[in-house]
Amino acid sequence: ARWDYARSLIAQERGAEALGVLDVMRQDDPDLAMVDAYRLARGAALVQLGRFEQGSAELSASSLASNAEACIWRMRALSLGGFAEQALQQIACAAPAFAGPRRKAFALAAARAGVEGGRPGDALKWLNGVPDRDPAANLYLGRSELALGQPDQARLRFARVEQSGNIALRMDSRLSQIDAEVTNGSVTAEAALKRLS
Repeated sequence: ARWDYARSLIAQERGAEALGVLDVMRQDDPDLAMVDAYRLARGAALVQLGRFEQGSAELSASSLASNAEACIWRMRALSLGGFAEQALQQIACAAPAFAGPRRKAFALAAARAGVEGGRPGDALKWLNGVPDRDPAANLYLGRSELALGQPDQARLRFARVEQSGNIALRMDSRLSQIDAEVTNGSVTAEAALKRLS
């Protein structure tokens, strides 16, 4: 019953609660720490909590190396932890796990890795199917379109982020726009510094 409950919490992106249940289970049976399914669940919960290094460590057991579910969680941890190239190395293994109702969180992580790892075309492909109104999707779509030389489309995406994104997404959107304008020479360095301030 506790195992089903922990898996249900992970499916609902409630990592803190899932980790609590999993830790209680391990207190009752310390050998669980050696079970792949347990390590996978604990790694996923840690990733949801933003503890990417610990999550990756749980998911990196040699017996989980080719497990698609472990690969997709490792990809998410690496992408959100700022290791885009390593995250992209997990994509082939993770591909079978991309289907299903939880696809959006993983598609966003893959798109972030694609943008930051120099594969903006792939980022667009991975975001296919994510709702167009999603602010994070619009951020990565805009950044991909900028990298692909489509600044007008990117500006429209960034405007959507400004309307509905949280503060972190809005800041990332503004930084992306400033970066693009500095790169193409449409804004002076002084003006860019002023906007950054």
